[in-house]
Amino acid sequence: MTIENKRTQVSCLEWELPSDDEAAAAVRAAIIRHRNVQLEKMVGAIAPDARVPGVLASAPERPAWLKEIRITQEAYQKAIRASRIAYDMQSSEIYLHLARHKEAPPGLVTDVIVGHEQRATHSHCIQSSTGLFASLEELWKRDLDYAGWCHSHGAYPPFHSSTDDTNLRSLVCDLGIPLLFGEWSERVEYVPSVVINPRDDPAYGAIAVTYRLLGEGRRKTILLKDVPVTVVEESYGISEDIETLRSFITEQVTWGDLAA
Repeated sequence: MTIENKRTQVSCLEWELPSDDEAAAAVRAAIIRHRNVQLEKMVGAIAPDARVPGVLASAPERPAWLKEIRITQEAYQKAIRASRIAYDMQSSEIYLHLARHKEAPPGLVTDVIVGHEQRATHSHCIQSSTGLFASLEELWKRDLDYAGWCHSHGAYPPFHSSTDDTNLRSLVCDLGIPLLFGEWSERVEYVPSVVINPRDDPAYGAIAVTYRLLGEGRRKTILLKDVPVTVVEESYGISEDIETLRSFITEQVTWGDLAA
């Protein structure tokens, strides 16, 4: 007896399904569930060794740029200089953007720019929507890719507050960076966050990840907290003297009440 088969494609993998529609639907559902569990293990939404009932899904390799935030020494020191200028001027925080030269490896931060049109106090900093567009335009003019968010905590230790969590979730929805990792590239985006202070205490890292499961239209967002921030000795020739940095901060930062 010859059994007719159908074929389906799920996330770049082709599977052969039985001809019976009900059986085929059950197999397809099992395949989708398997692939979705794999995806959630890869991004960190589910622990790699977690057992999911009815699913034999191994944990796929997680790309290095979801395990740590790597930043060049020159970019990191530029961020520290900006934080010290803001603190010296007004004992304030400051809002920065992380950037990557196009020739740099994925996930490596190679430059930092001060956010345009921002308002900052000793405990908060926020950028206007027009300021964000101006910052992105500056990145494009410099032929840099957006690589995440950075801000200083003034006199406080680096950590991620609930306000920081909310802002990072918003950024990954608006400016999510494609994962560029095999079959997951089209379904996963992320945005790193680095928190520093003028004392150069150990930086705090977090990564927001947004992803779409097979068979579901909506996206899910998770925050990976306590992500290591690794400073690497690579150079992309960035330079910005203290006075140029101070002049730009004076021009673009309004100090005082965020509600004003």
